[in-house]
Amino acid sequence: MRRLTSADVPALLARFEAAADGSLVALSTVFGYSRSELEAWLRDPASLLFADADGGLLVQVADVDRGNAMARVQLCGRGEAAPVEGLLAALGSDFGLERLYSYLFPWESDERALLLQLGCLHEATFREHLYARGGYQDIEVYGRLEACR
Repeated sequence: MRRLTSADVPALLARFEAAADGSLVALSTVFGYSRSELEAWLRDPASLLFADADGGLLVQVADVDRGNAMARVQLCGRGEAAPVEGLLAALGSDFGLERLYSYLFPWESDERALLLQLGCLHEATFREHLYARGGYQDIEVYGRLEACR
């Protein structure tokens, strides 16, 4: 996993726009963002953004709460569990994290499968919690304790 910087954002957006599978549309829709909002999310200095070797999986680490030893991890795309596990272990150790959590829309099956491989459990479903794709959508919460296994 490689940490991305603001300099990576234009190429990343261009790659998603050019993808035959409509990845930019999918990425925008998953988060309910317009293109400009998506670009702002990718450039957010308060979060850490990583990509796997082929750029098919993005991992955002945000809302690091050292007082409660937890952070939010958002996945987008497909990828292998091993590089993400290594990243999470390193971040858990560096930040003293004991809990990771992630929010998913019900249609994010690739991300859900990866979270389950990483040892996350379904903790809750917030019914009709966020507006996306033209209506209010459920949000699923996945989490794992002992983040730096």
